[in-house]
Amino acid sequence: MDIQTYKKTAGKTCLFVYLKNDTPTDELITSSVKSYLGNDVSVTIKRQPKGKPYVSAPIGVYVSVTHSGDYCLIALSDREIGVDLQIHERLRGETDVDSAERYLKLSKRFFHPKEHSYVEKNVKPNFFEVWCAKESYVKFTGEGIDDNFWTYSIIPDNITKLPKAWEKKNVYFEMVDFKKGYTLCLCSEKPTKIKMICCDEVQNGTMA
Repeated sequence: MDIQTYKKTAGKTCLFVYLKNDTPTDELITSSVKSYLGNDVSVTIKRQPKGKPYVSAPIGVYVSVTHSGDYCLIALSDREIGVDLQIHERLRGETDVDSAERYLKLSKRFFHPKEHSYVEKNVKPNFFEVWCAKESYVKFTGEGIDDNFWTYSIIPDNITKLPKAWEKKNVYFEMVDFKKGYTLCLCSEKPTKIKMICCDEVQNGTMA
């Protein structure tokens, strides 16, 4: 990575937002990297053993991918990251009470007891906050959801409301504003400036 490119991307995480379509994820990653660094770069994408994508060339670019609802997001940064987006939706025929009961069951099964206690305070919003933060963390580590998912907490202790940004397990979490009805969280190894870019900007090859 040359010095001008480094100055352009240093300390910045870009979230490239695409409407879901039939375009392969690797093509979206490639388009995003070219916008992030410049259209003349050659991009090579590989995957870790548990499926996390990474950019092997050019070096110094870290990637995380999330899909939910109508959107696919490609996060790119100069540091290790994990991102997760979740749409808030009920199952067919489900009432608000039904969905709250389902979220509580999922919380009790998959979350640490401290996280479950937080969800109980305000079920729907708190469930999605914890789920997105927790999944962004396992995307950050590359471990994915496994048998250890419930054994640790990623939220601060003794809170009534999750802050917009916080530190836990030696990483940084930030809830990112997105479209109504969605929750979005970014996990990174140190604080980062976040910029969201819609798909039209990506396709035009522009980034401020």
